[in-house]
This record gives sequence, structure tokens and C-alpha cells, in this order.
Amino acid sequence: MIFPQFFFPEPRKDGINCGMPALGITLAFWVFGTIGALSSHITWIFIKKRKNALEKM
Repeated sequence: MIFPQFFFPEPRKDGINCGMPALGITLAFWVFGTIGALSSHITWIFIKKRKNALEKM
């Protein structure tokens, strides 16, 4: 498990800190996490169906 906070840029010392990099990093983690979860779920379903089909033979 990887937390997006580890990838946030360090705050600037002059006090001007934009939240856009943090927002983009968090959004990327959501998108790639969702894609990863869906692909692993679909892969598991296909493996389970294949295993059940082979057991019935």
C-alpha cells in the first residue's frame, strides 16, 4: 500500500504553496488505483471461471 502524501512536494519557505501538485498526485492515485483494482478483480473472475470449468470435466 502506497500513500500519496509521500509524493507531495515539500512546502516552500516563502509561504507561496499551491495545492495543485497535491491534487494531481491524489487524483492520479485514485485513477491508477481504480484501474488496478478493476483489472485484478476481472483477472480473478476469469481464473475462477477457468478453474471451475476444468473441475467439471
